[in-house]
Amino acid sequence: MKFQNLSLSLKNKFPLIKEIKEIDIKKKKVLLINVELNFEDSIALISVGGICPFYANQTIKYRNDLGGFISLKQFPEIWGIEKIDLERVSSQITIDNSNLIKINLNTYTLEGLWNHPFLNYKQSKSIINYMMQHDDYKLIEDIQDIVLIDSILFRKIAPYFKTHD
Repeated sequence: MKFQNLSLSLKNKFPLIKEIKEIDIKKKKVLLINVELNFEDSIALISVGGICPFYANQTIKYRNDLGGFISLKQFPEIWGIEKIDLERVSSQITIDNSNLIKINLNTYTLEGLWNHPFLNYKQSKSIINYMMQHDDYKLIEDIQDIVLIDSILFRKIAPYFKTHD
C-alpha cells in the first residue's frame, strides 16, 4: 500500500514519467521509475538509480546544449557520466526525440553553431562560409560538401539541423 501511494504521488508530480515498477530486491521493495530524458527536470532524473544531483544537472545542461538526445548512446558523452552504470540506468530511461530543437543553418550565427557540442570553431566557420559562397542551404546534406564535415560527423549532427522554418 505504501508503494502504491508513493507511485501515485510520483506520477502526479511528474506526469511525463512513463512507468513505475515495484520490484523485490533481496526481500526489500524498491520502486523503479522510467523517465523521459528529453523532458524531465533534474528532480525526476535524480529518481533514477545512480544519478545524483550533479549528474542530473550535467545531463540537463548537455541536453540543452545539444537540442535534445537522440539515443541512449549519447549518454556517455555527458561529462562525468562515464562513472555511472549505464546498463542499470538505461533500463529506467526512455528518449522521445520528436521535439528536438533544430538549428536553422541559413539563419544561425557562427557563435550559435560553435556552441553546439559536436562542432568546433573551424567546422562552424566553414558551415557559415559555405552558405555565404553558395547561397542558402537547400538540404541538410549540402554540408557534406564541406571538407571539415566528414561522414561520421555528418551522421552525428544532421538530426540537429534544418534548412527551413
